[in-house]
Amino acid sequence: ANFRPDKAIDWYSRQNTFIYKMLTRAMRILDADILYRLRYFIQHLHHQLESSTDTKPLTVYRKIRIRKDLFRKMQSYQEALLS
Repeated sequence: ANFRPDKAIDWYSRQNTFIYKMLTRAMRILDADILYRLRYFIQHLHHQLESSTDTKPLTVYRKIRIRKDLFRKMQSYQEALLS
């Protein structure tokens, strides 16, 4: 499949695509080099989100894998926000 700028959200929301994996990794570790290389995709994604005619808030859920010991540590935080 070929990328079209008006389908940036569709490309990002598919979890098994190269673009999803690279952008998620770059944001997680704050890799400026990868973000720079993906800048055109990020611009298209931003433009598509911005031009959306839907004015209702959009809730997006993402997943991340973490080590069991880190998860247990996070569970021990009392009255803290886990996001």
